[in-house]
Amino acid sequence: VFYQRTVYVEAGKTLRASLATIATSDGTVNGISFTDYDIYIKNSNGSILSFANSENSIIEVATYGVTVSGNYTIEIHQSSALMTSKDYIGFAYRIY
Repeated sequence: VFYQRTVYVEAGKTLRASLATIATSDGTVNGISFTDYDIYIKNSNGSILSFANSENSIIEVATYGVTVSGNYTIEIHQSSALMTSKDYIGFAYRIY
């Protein structure tokens, strides 16, 4: 787990979590590289309720319609070797 955040969500609401990472390039189309990250939404028991794990994308979005009020954990997992010594990731979530 690269990062995690626990939030309280009421039943009937929707939890959406997203991440974006910056790709690097040597200036050529074939020289683009990025670390693969995945995002998961889990309940308080650790069960995966929603996830996004595309292999060739720098953007991931997971959405879950909450049926039981409680704490939900959003986890970001590093799924490949680091492509650079430092990655920049944008993370956001919304409850609506």
